[in-house]
This record gives sequence, C-alpha cells and structure tokens, in this order.
Amino acid sequence: MRMQCSGVVGASAQVGCWNLGSALVIAGTLAGEPPLVDLGSALLIVALIIALRAAPFGARTTAARMPRLPELAYRVLLLVLAVSIPVGIVLSYLRHS
Repeated sequence: MRMQCSGVVGASAQVGCWNLGSALVIAGTLAGEPPLVDLGSALLIVALIIALRAAPFGARTTAARMPRLPELAYRVLLLVLAVSIPVGIVLSYLRHS
C-alpha cells in the first residue's frame, strides 16, 4: 500500500522537515558535531522524498506522453539536491575529524 502525502499535511511535513533539517545542519556545522549534520541531512532527504512524491509526473496526457520540461527540470533539481546531501555529510566528517 502506497502512502500519499498530499494537501496541507504533506506540505506542512515537507516544510517542517526542510526547515528543521537545515537548522540542524547549520547548528551541527557551527558546533563541530557531525552527528547533528547527519540528523539534519536525514530530515532534508525526507523533505525531498515528500517533494518528489508530490511532484506531478505523467498526470497530464500529452501527445507523446512525455513529461513537460518544467516537470523534468524540477525532478532533476531534486536529484541534484539529493546527491549533494551525502557529499555534505562526508565533508562534515572530513572537516571535524
């Protein structure tokens, strides 16, 4: 069974995870505590997953059934952010080791 995160609850969860995750990453970086960066990064990943699941994909029918460019660009942006999070975690541990 697939859970749906839509509407106000999904948006609130996404914004909450993103804001708390960002604050924890900043606090962990300034305090020199990589585990805080890990926790914040996990929340950022959750926010990105919620955003990805809420993103329209193939909902509209087009002649070729291809996603429109803005939808594809949004998904690529989410992918770039998701790839940058593990890089930041590694850099955090390298800086504070």
